[in-house]
Amino acid sequence: MNLPPHHDFWSQFSILVDFALPANRFSDKHEMADLKKQLHQFRYVISAQQAKWIRWHYRETGQTDEEALSAYLATKEKKDGL
Repeated sequence: MNLPPHHDFWSQFSILVDFALPANRFSDKHEMADLKKQLHQFRYVISAQQAKWIRWHYRETGQTDEEALSAYLATKEKKDGL
């Protein structure tokens, strides 16, 4: 659980998926239906991992996930100058 949501891996992985599976390959509802479903489910796995990372690293006792996410985003904004 050492891969934070802001890690470069996620943006590189996204670029790779976009390159390997361009959007126009998914335009037909029946074409590649199984792969579309698997990719959609995998996004949930990634989201769950990222949520767990934020819980472990940012959530204080008594905080909700929403509050922990807010704390995480606040630190990202400071680091990124947003």
